[in-house]
Amino acid sequence: MKNNLKKLILLVLLITSTYAIGQNMIYKVFEEGMSKEEVDKAYSENKSELENISFSDGIAWDIALERFKYDAENKLKVVGLIPTGMGNGFNYIKTVSHLKASSVFLMELGYTVSHENKWWNRPQFFVDKNYSYGLVLKGPNNLNYIDLYTYRKKGSYIPVLYIFPKNYLETHFENNENTTMQQSGF
Repeated sequence: MKNNLKKLILLVLLITSTYAIGQNMIYKVFEEGMSKEEVDKAYSENKSELENISFSDGIAWDIALERFKYDAENKLKVVGLIPTGMGNGFNYIKTVSHLKASSVFLMELGYTVSHENKWWNRPQFFVDKNYSYGLVLKGPNNLNYIDLYTYRKKGSYIPVLYIFPKNYLETHFENNENTTMQQSGF
């Protein structure tokens, strides 16, 4: 019962945050197009609600400002989260557990698979390959997406959860396809 209540509250926050009048809320206090200064201010003012975002027992995420992505005009496009208490990274088993449990939690909230790299939950085959995406989930509101992705840093794995609006997904993949086409000569 308590777990279902947590899920319901998170779903309501995710859905209502995207229906701000005239703006696309990416996540909680972060709106698409915010400047870096506005992002820093919003984070400072709301830090307590942006840490230890619980998905399930032992699975929680923190906002990671260093993982945010901005466009050429320094306007916010992507919000990044890393696991709570990760330190310098996770071992393989903990990384896989975090990725899988997070995907299950999000799908229970109504997220659906949009794009899936076959190695998204097998970091030893995924990292260092420069894949465009891991597991991309479309939000129940059809406005925002989540990408579960993994990096490697000094032998440890770093799971990352990216949240972004639909228009970023379209542009991001279009740019990657164009890059591939240019490199291949087709």
